[in-house]
Amino acid sequence: MSKNPLQYLISFEGGAVALLATAFDKFSGIELSQRQLAFWAGFAKLCELPLSNSGPSVVKTEYDGADLIVVWDSWVILIEAKINDKFIRRGQLQKYYQKFRPQLGRDVILNSASSMAIVFLTPAFSQAAQQELDDLHVEDDRKLHLPWETVLSLLRNSFSTPQNEQQEEQTKFVSSLILQGVDRIEDLLKKDMTPGPMAVERTPERQRCRDFAKEVQNRVSSLWQEIHFNPVWSDKNVDEIYANFGGERAGNVYFDISSDSKIMQDDSGLSELHGKLYFKIAGRASPVYKNKFKSLNSQNLAAFFRENTVVVDSQALKVELTIEWSDSRPQLCERAAGLFSLCLIAFRSFME
Repeated sequence: MSKNPLQYLISFEGGAVALLATAFDKFSGIELSQRQLAFWAGFAKLCELPLSNSGPSVVKTEYDGADLIVVWDSWVILIEAKINDKFIRRGQLQKYYQKFRPQLGRDVILNSASSMAIVFLTPAFSQAAQQELDDLHVEDDRKLHLPWETVLSLLRNSFSTPQNEQQEEQTKFVSSLILQGVDRIEDLLKKDMTPGPMAVERTPERQRCRDFAKEVQNRVSSLWQEIHFNPVWSDKNVDEIYANFGGERAGNVYFDISSDSKIMQDDSGLSELHGKLYFKIAGRASPVYKNKFKSLNSQNLAAFFRENTVVVDSQALKVELTIEWSDSRPQLCERAAGLFSLCLIAFRSFME
């Protein structure tokens, strides 16, 4: 069995995105242009965007953190691609939207654009992707989920050559490259389908946990106007909120509510809150922040928080506080918001 010649060039998401960028970018040659026109028209139809057949004016991969940026007429299309659900990062789409939307009409690359579309490209039937998209707020812009399978089918149909048709050498080469790339991405999708985080079936108990997380978030937001919160993220084990001060974002404060918590509907009885509150240095943080973290002392932090469950993990660059509380729902909310605020005070110098 012959190997796909692109197996090393397309071994993960980066290679898959590069192939997609190749299909978007303009080539010379009439025959090849016809194939691109078919792809462009099909993509515009999938996205339900009013795009002209002149194609993109700018195609950029890995632009300021985004997988793929396509500037087309007055639209910026930001494509975030995932080969597997397990690599979906909570709140990532909202971060990108908040970062890029203010740059429209100002940034050198985005100066011709006035509207934005966020396209989340993932394996088909991805509940985790749909949840991430549901949490994305885009004002008057567009957001949509496209399965890889649909886009790969469009690429194959657009760049396949009818039998016995004569081709220019460039057309033959590029079409063959893209079609072999489609085969390779399909192999990756089959190979890498181990389960990732899935959307949670909302039992009344889990819904109360999620609602409680939002209550804590709202309470902290009322105390800290400058805080940037991401939408509540849920998987089968936790409902989580996390926040930072913006800026370099060298770290975040997280609050995880375990699924075994028993949150009452009101304050008529005792609620049980199980989980953890923790601060973690981001992997992309500069060595200055990472070295600074090593000076943290668990005993000093325990005295500051008045909690004896503080653990400093110097290897993971994380400070974690275990929560095992029982109280009325309003009291638990106030206590959690207070501890979250103390974390923001303690670690603010890492997050600005």
